[in-house]
Amino acid sequence: MVIRLGLLTALLAAALPIVRMTRLIRFDASTQWPFLVAGGFLLGMLLTWTIAAYRRSLLLILGINLVAVGLVLVTYLAPGTTWGVLPTAATIPVLSEELGFALELLRFGTAPVLPVSGLIGALGGLFWLFGAIAAWTLDRSRALLAIVGPSVLYLQLATIDRTPSGPRWIAAFLVMIALALLVTEIDERRRSTGRLHARSGALLRRTAMSRSLGYLAALVGVVTVVALTVATMVPASGLLDWRSRSGIGTGIYGGVSYNLFVSTIQTDLISLSEEPVFIARTSDPDGARRTFWRLITLERYDGTNWFPGVLGTGEPADVGRWERDDHTYQGNTQVIDQRIRILSLQQNYIPHVYSPIDIATDNRILAESYRIREDGAIKFDALTSEGLEYTVRSVVPDDPLTELASEDGEFSPMFQLAANDGQFAGTPSALREQRSRPQNISVYVDLPATLDERIVDKAVEVTELGVTDFERGLLLEAFYRSPREFLYSVDIEPGHSATDLAAWLFDPESANFRTGYCEQFATGMAVMARAIGIPARVVLGFTPGEVTDDGLITVRQKNAHAWVELWIDNHGWVQFDPTPRGDGVNPGTTSLLAFDPSDYALPAPDDPLAELPSGLPGVDDGLPNIPIPELLAAREAQLEGANAVTPGQVGVGPVRLPEWWWRIPASSVVLVLVPAVKWIRRRWRLRRLLNGDIEAAWNEVTDQLRDVGVWRIPEMVTPQEFAAASLPQMEALAAHYGEQLWSESGKVTATMIRESSEAFHETERTLHATVSWPRRVLGWWNPRSVVKRALRPFRRR
Repeated sequence: MVIRLGLLTALLAAALPIVRMTRLIRFDASTQWPFLVAGGFLLGMLLTWTIAAYRRSLLLILGINLVAVGLVLVTYLAPGTTWGVLPTAATIPVLSEELGFALELLRFGTAPVLPVSGLIGALGGLFWLFGAIAAWTLDRSRALLAIVGPSVLYLQLATIDRTPSGPRWIAAFLVMIALALLVTEIDERRRSTGRLHARSGALLRRTAMSRSLGYLAALVGVVTVVALTVATMVPASGLLDWRSRSGIGTGIYGGVSYNLFVSTIQTDLISLSEEPVFIARTSDPDGARRTFWRLITLERYDGTNWFPGVLGTGEPADVGRWERDDHTYQGNTQVIDQRIRILSLQQNYIPHVYSPIDIATDNRILAESYRIREDGAIKFDALTSEGLEYTVRSVVPDDPLTELASEDGEFSPMFQLAANDGQFAGTPSALREQRSRPQNISVYVDLPATLDERIVDKAVEVTELGVTDFERGLLLEAFYRSPREFLYSVDIEPGHSATDLAAWLFDPESANFRTGYCEQFATGMAVMARAIGIPARVVLGFTPGEVTDDGLITVRQKNAHAWVELWIDNHGWVQFDPTPRGDGVNPGTTSLLAFDPSDYALPAPDDPLAELPSGLPGVDDGLPNIPIPELLAAREAQLEGANAVTPGQVGVGPVRLPEWWWRIPASSVVLVLVPAVKWIRRRWRLRRLLNGDIEAAWNEVTDQLRDVGVWRIPEMVTPQEFAAASLPQMEALAAHYGEQLWSESGKVTATMIRESSEAFHETERTLHATVSWPRRVLGWWNPRSVVKRALRPFRRR
């Protein structure tokens, strides 16, 4: 039984880190690497057990295992360079390259990394060693030592894995520990560890009791709840600062990294540093001063922070667009090539322009491991570092302003008014085939049910004179970029900001009222756009940077930026930048216009019930003009028909349980778990008493005394002495326990069992009569005797 339990414990200890690694290393039907790693563990066990059967020395066992691991690694990593299974001169360079590549992934990789042969080979060798240690320690009845290596590795993997573990992972780890303790305890009992000897030398009955079930119940219950509770204290976004130094200076050991979230309440994200993060050249030098560099889009808003949403990430398509098909821009586009060289940026997403369709690089990690997110972001299995060079080919909207200003083959009202006034030139774009919205569009209009209604009302007020979503986006951008309404400042003291978006927008007494950085402005515009039914997302990246006469673009730390993209039906994602920076490094969409959108909104702001002006479709054909209330009602109906969320629908959606809901049943489990374990333990011990084990009844009584905290059990007293000094009702039980303990025969008679049982129940009745009920209740919840029997006063060494 001991061998079987020990083997089960060792296999579970090896399986846990292997399964955990499937969350950190890519695993699919074509990459069956977990079986290779598990095979290494089994081979290590079998080889070691075979050698140990001949009682060979530990040094010989270790040497044979090292030679076997080396030969397997050489055959696996450099198969074409060996002579049979023996390495040759050509093996060393190949082996060095593969292991060096694996080391780069381990040092700089971001999960899930590519399962390169060097990494899998190294892991297989490590688990071979784990298997050898497990076999050697189990052969010598040291089950706890068999799980040390896999347990340490598992804890390290759990630390690296940023995905929450959940109770099942914690429980599985604790079950493994409990099994190892159980095997150790059973083996100690089998080998008579801790038993007393009579003067004649005869071996007496054991006194040690198995504590593993107590460990398991307490650890699985208490530690799981504590771990999950502590985990909720760490924000899902990771670090609280968006921009954080990853080292000193630049290069592979230092640089600048960015946490992939933005927040309304962040006020210490700005950097005025001139340190360059990357340089680039593009095939469109004329547009370089308007080229924004993207890292990733943020789709999820929780009321405070914007996070990357749960979008698919996978291998890029061989041909065509990499971005999700129903998200691609449908207007006129151009293809732009960008040649980029990283200087101090350390990120697992690489900067690029708009929607990529191809990438080329000499860097092996980037070339073999890059993947495409549905938003077009390019992720790879390491961090960018100094010297990394690559070329990206992207599809970019080509002068989209005229297309966006057109609706049904004519200019929308705002642009028609501007054209009539000579402020907008061009010819309306022809009618385009209607395009359905993306299937996951609901992700981009979702808002918390607790959103302050003032934000909704303000969004409606700012945009009510716009007719199309593009017009409304321009009005929102103009609202935030207005120096009369907002102020961009770099002189804000970190940590002194408004607590939420509503306070920042509407409370003049709040810290930094309507004053902030790009995070606040991007958050405000995106939330307000969603509040009126326009799909919106925040984009993280960099402003265009400095462009020299020869076309070299230098992007510095001060260019780190967040802006907004709105979904415009029948077009795609359109960029807006609401941040009112005074240095001009972030051109907004409104800066392309020769007019202020609010001056040409329909109708004029001072006459909200005015009729439509002349020159618009449907006015000169003799049809009656449409008053604003009907126009807005028609627009709301249109939005509803397009499956959008209108202002009246904000906050409506499926009922969601609060994030802390699980703590209620979890706390109930903690309150019930310890008493339940004690109740089961008491019944188990009484059953053992009826089978002749008086020690079980004695341990139950002493555990109850210890838990209520009334009697302290001294170290150096006999059972009879303790009973006489505390509860005389225990004396019969103590006498029979001592007789069983020190008798050479250890024989127990029916009379001893009956008298011990009577003494046990009489002692319990006395406890109930003499100990107050609050102390008894607290004693039932006291986990001390469940987790550990701290006192063993009657064991003789």
